[in-house]
Amino acid sequence: MARTLYRIYLYGVWLLLMIFVTVAVGVVLGTLLAASPLNGPSQTTLTGAVITQQIVLALLAVIIAGSLGGLHYWLIRRDIRDDPSAASGPVRALFLNGVEAGSVLVGVPMIANAFASLANPYSGGIANLVAGGLVALGLFALLEAERRQFSVAPGAAIVFQRLHLYGIQLVLLFIAASFWLNAIDTSATVIFVNAGLLTSGCGSGGICAGAPELLPNLVWLWAGAAVVTLAIVGYGYLSRHDGRSVIRLVMHYAAYTFGLIFVIVAVDEAASLLVSLIQSQTVTASDFLLRYEFIAPATFGVLAVAVYASWLARDALRDTDSAQALGLTTMAVTIAVLAVPFWIGCALLAYNLLISVSPAIPRPSADQWTSAVALLIAGIGYIPFSLRMRVLARRYTPATARRGLVFALLGAGTLTAAAGLVVMLYAIVTNVVGAALDNWQTIARGGGVTLLIGVIVSGIYFSRVQVEGWFHRAAPVALPAAGSPEAPSPVAVTSTDHDIEDVLDAVLAGRLTRDEAAARLRGLSVSRI
Repeated sequence: MARTLYRIYLYGVWLLLMIFVTVAVGVVLGTLLAASPLNGPSQTTLTGAVITQQIVLALLAVIIAGSLGGLHYWLIRRDIRDDPSAASGPVRALFLNGVEAGSVLVGVPMIANAFASLANPYSGGIANLVAGGLVALGLFALLEAERRQFSVAPGAAIVFQRLHLYGIQLVLLFIAASFWLNAIDTSATVIFVNAGLLTSGCGSGGICAGAPELLPNLVWLWAGAAVVTLAIVGYGYLSRHDGRSVIRLVMHYAAYTFGLIFVIVAVDEAASLLVSLIQSQTVTASDFLLRYEFIAPATFGVLAVAVYASWLARDALRDTDSAQALGLTTMAVTIAVLAVPFWIGCALLAYNLLISVSPAIPRPSADQWTSAVALLIAGIGYIPFSLRMRVLARRYTPATARRGLVFALLGAGTLTAAAGLVVMLYAIVTNVVGAALDNWQTIARGGGVTLLIGVIVSGIYFSRVQVEGWFHRAAPVALPAAGSPEAPSPVAVTSTDHDIEDVLDAVLAGRLTRDEAAARLRGLSVSRI
């Protein structure tokens, strides 16, 4: 314990000193860059006194903090020589990976924002963004070189490293979404304007069609998206030799889900556009880009899904024994995401139908029908994927992914039904006791529709659980001891292929555990002798 506290002290002080030096150098670099064209219209003029002050600050920070940091680094190296396990232990892994993660989350967005700002003619200077991003990424490079000198040990140390490698990669994907959507949306706007489909317009990146710097500005905007994307790919490169792990799979499935959500949003927008056209509504080019904008989310979502699906497939190829389980898990995640828009669309359709048949109530508008139908279309893949998974789960065992999906949707349906019942009764009871809510009829109808959808969902999956016997545990089979009077006669008793199929069916249905099935099969094999 004392040695662990000593190591916490060494790494804590050393890294804090390194951060102090990094910040000091960043301040100096930012001041110097403020006098360069990077600062745009707010470019300043440095005097000799200011330059001297900055140089003195940098030298003092490097000499004092750097010297103390060097001393603590020497102590760290001596500790590793005395105890080689310290090089692969959890303390070193926690501090190095933690500071690396922070430096990436600071440096990458700052550099990306600096590029994106160059695309906007009305933005200010980027001197501080460039300075901060460069020193932060410099600190990351230094610590990454230090981290790679020793491999981490199994246990807590490798958990900290994997949380850094895969967790930060996931966060960078979240950050990349805004840059990609910005770049795609602006590019589409510029294309529409220059094609004559729009008279004028500016994208979300601040670029307006007709500007003389149009092409360079678009390049800078895409450069910002490329910076974050390269960081994501870089983390994939750093973890290329890492074995499959729960953390890796969880983070990759989370990223896959994130991309799939964008795809569903794009399908919903495209379906809304299609339904509007079918209803003979007027749709302009401006509506195509703003009201029904699906190009940007579709592009980003498809790319994210493709990249992380390929990484999940690579994990499956590395371990063919669990390839089927990974495939079923991916399908389960897809079904769970698709179930959300599908059932929400069903609820909105049911609500619209209820309003349509209710007297003295304004009928649903065309937009309300459009939203309901579009959501239903966006999630319609939920049905074929569910049926396909049911077939696959019968062929391969264990079907844990399907069981998890069924219980998750059963729980979601139960909670939805309970919430709908509470809302509906709340609106009705408060009206009965003379404390009616505003628009209590609308609230009661919404609660009733929510209750109906919850009951349908929970009913569907509860029936599957009941039919397949997941709530029941088969009684263990006691085999008679060899030589006992109850033991089967080797000659008189024979087993058939039908008996084996019954055991396999019981395993697939969950009525028998692995050990119970093995015991029965051993009994059948004895009876064949």
